[in-house]
Amino acid sequence: MESLNHPSMPLYLAAPMSWYKAVMGQPVVTLINDARFPKQTLRQRCSFMTVEGPRVFSVPLVKSSRGLPYRQVEISYQSHWQNELIHALQTSYGKAPFFEYYDYRFEAIIRHKHRYLWDLNHMLLEETLKCLRMDVKLEILHAEAYIPDPPLITDEKPYYQVFADKTGFFPGMSVLDLIFNEGVNAFHVLSGM
Repeated sequence: MESLNHPSMPLYLAAPMSWYKAVMGQPVVTLINDARFPKQTLRQRCSFMTVEGPRVFSVPLVKSSRGLPYRQVEISYQSHWQNELIHALQTSYGKAPFFEYYDYRFEAIIRHKHRYLWDLNHMLLEETLKCLRMDVKLEILHAEAYIPDPPLITDEKPYYQVFADKTGFFPGMSVLDLIFNEGVNAFHVLSGM
């Protein structure tokens, strides 16, 4: 969906690189605020590499809020998901070349006790855009109905992944994979895909 000659995109949890590739070079991106929260999407899930291969992490949600508009979907804190996610990222990327230069930024966002999933995802998006040095203005579109997600592109050119010697290269990972592995070169890798 296009709005006012700039892309309209869903707001994901640490989106895959294809999301960033789709908005590269755009001065404005419209974030779609779904009229009803779609289940089992990348809005609450992200993929990252482990020594065993890709892992999908899901942020737990308050069940009673799942049928509400995206901006009203609440995060559940009945489990210690923040510690689990931070530990998983440290285990997966602790030896990645640029992890120590970026991890504290994302840890602070993850540890902040956001009430709403939208707010967590929005802060992660703003931080990843800073890390990639992408100057993009974000606007919000309140959708009247569910808008299907754009297809994810997974034909990425290989870049350095910390476990690639054991698992091979896996496309479609969260942008965090690119940032922790490629650091200051991440934008150039993304623009070359």
